Amino acid sequence: GLGFPCEVFWHAKYLPEHYEKALTGVGGERVTTIMELPKDFSAVPELAAWERGTEKLGVFKFDADAAAEYLNHMIGKGKFLEVDPNAITEEMVRENHGWTFVQARTTHGELGYNLWGETDPSEEAKTVLLRFARVFDLAYRRYEDLRESEAAVREARIEAALERVRARTMGMHSSDELREVAMMYAAQLDELGMDIHGAMFLLQDPDDEAWTLWTGYSQNYPLEHVRGKTFEFPFQEVEGDPSLDAWRRGETVMESFVPPDELPAWSEKYRIVLDASDQTADDWIRFNPDGYFRIDAYMKYGVVAAGGPRSFTEEEVDIQVRFAREFERTYRRFLDLKKAEAQARESRIEAALERMRSRTMAMQASDELLDVSSVMTEQLVELGIDIHWAYLYLYNEEQDELEVYLTKSSTHPVPQARRGSGLWTYPRSFHDPGQGQDEFIAVWRKRDAFRTADWGKDRFDEWADQFQMMFDALGYSREDYRPHAPDGIFNVEALMGPGYVGMGGARPMDQDDIDVLVRFANEFEGTYRRFLDIKRAEAQARESQVEAALERVRGRAMAMQEPDDIGATCKALFDEVQTLCPDVLRLGIGVAVDDDKLQPWLVGADADGRPCIYEGRIISEGEREELDTIFAARREQQAHWFKETRDFLEWATSIYTHAVDEAVIPVDLATDQYFSAFPHQTGWIYVVSPDPYEADDEAGRIVS
Repeated sequence: GLGFPCEVFWHAKYLPEHYEKALTGVGGERVTTIMELPKDFSAVPELAAWERGTEKLGVFKFDADAAAEYLNHMIGKGKFLEVDPNAITEEMVRENHGWTFVQARTTHGELGYNLWGETDPSEEAKTVLLRFARVFDLAYRRYEDLRESEAAVREARIEAALERVRARTMGMHSSDELREVAMMYAAQLDELGMDIHGAMFLLQDPDDEAWTLWTGYSQNYPLEHVRGKTFEFPFQEVEGDPSLDAWRRGETVMESFVPPDELPAWSEKYRIVLDASDQTADDWIRFNPDGYFRIDAYMKYGVVAAGGPRSFTEEEVDIQVRFAREFERTYRRFLDLKKAEAQARESRIEAALERMRSRTMAMQASDELLDVSSVMTEQLVELGIDIHWAYLYLYNEEQDELEVYLTKSSTHPVPQARRGSGLWTYPRSFHDPGQGQDEFIAVWRKRDAFRTADWGKDRFDEWADQFQMMFDALGYSREDYRPHAPDGIFNVEALMGPGYVGMGGARPMDQDDIDVLVRFANEFEGTYRRFLDIKRAEAQARESQVEAALERVRGRAMAMQEPDDIGATCKALFDEVQTLCPDVLRLGIGVAVDDDKLQPWLVGADADGRPCIYEGRIISEGEREELDTIFAARREQQAHWFKETRDFLEWATSIYTHAVDEAVIPVDLATDQYFSAFPHQTGWIYVVSPDPYEADDEAGRIVS
């Protein structure tokens, strides 16, 4: 059926005294021959050696003579229990030039088939045969079990019941699924004919030692609303509970009996069990007219129990012990799996934190906080948290306001939503649900771990009114989003030193989600503070560098004795400014001769990088319109800039006492050139750069 060539298929079982062999007819449609063969019947040494050995697969080729000899030998030695009148004959063997045996070892013998001729089977065919052998082993073992006595059949049913509970326990992904396991456990005891009312697991949490009871009721339970149901609830240990005392003593099993006259007291003592399943004490007493019988089997994590209206047989007690033993193994695996999943989850969380940490550490300016918010948002989504947005709120204590950086998640349901926005700010007067901003600032200063901010579905418009800036940032309207928030809006905010981080969407967050956000907040706080410390240290280092440069220029200027010394001072100034601001193309000093006249000095670098100093002629106000704006700005002691034109550059090259190197004042305008002038008491200093220098940016402050 899989497309591999195969003439006759056989199965052989190795018994102590002989082989049992069953063969199909040619074509393999059904078994047509069953025979017994003596263990020493094979006249082929290689085949006999393989049968005694351990190799999983054997391929044996026979030419026509050898195949005919083997066939005749098998017929002569064999004891036929069923004979195929159309079996392979010597004539068929010779017509097909011999045969090839392909056989795979099983735990009890072999499984094989033959091919006509001396043929090499494909690797795939051999692999498939090995797989068939493994599968056949399982099936055959089951077949052998079914041939055993009624006791073995019963054992198989018990094993099957154990297997179902085992498989369901092995398939658990959370402890919530123990409800289903308890239900299956009760159903399996029903299947085995045990007359029970219910079965239960009473398990102790390995971490906090709290007890939880899972009860599954029988399909035969008299109360219809309880029949086939399962219940879970915390179990408060009753002082002197004999079952748990036996568990602590390390016992294996305990049988107990509550006689009819003690049922009222027992039902009152364990009322929590009846209340959880909505039963009355009278119901329970009525269903146990001869008293209540229970088997408690113990394992490492607690109790596996079953109870009913009659006493249990020895076999049923043993079944209960086996269930407890099996449940312990599978439950341990479940706990190990949960531990492994928790470790894997922790690794994913750490990786997510590291990505945000790296992005925060890589920041060069605070306007990159939107990128940090975006990374944080997507990492939260990668961790399986169902959110539509996340944000950073950073409290600016100097301005007494909150700065907001918000980004949407990749799972945001509004398709036209933009990535997000930052920065907008909230004043202290901002009001959010249930508390004013003053109160929030007080909460923030207390450094509580987190807070929730939820708006039910009837408060959607209130939320939308309050957070219109979010709709503006993400580029859609409240009506676009309304269908995606049928139950309202749910936000969680984790507080930290600089402010808080938050996430939100259309579903409540569970505690695991909140714990992850708190960790993001803590991580961001640490790296953000380090970012601020680094920026502060860089600013201090930069300030020291500027101060040192200023001191060198100051020393050079103080050393001037002659007007000609201005050029040397101008060169020193150019060297220091270009070190601090590498984009400076050239620098000049304008020395006032009168209120409306000045003499320029220029420093630049030639094509080889050597400094060039030029002394210019006296320039009067009104000579160039561009410079008139500089004269006017100087009178107001204000910085000013303009973009140099080709005409201006050509004029500028003509005002110096000797020819200006083309590299100093290039007139081809391949690069934009901005003339930025900063006034001083006796004129101005100007720089030419690809971008203008403003008075309030760093480069402008340095030149100023």
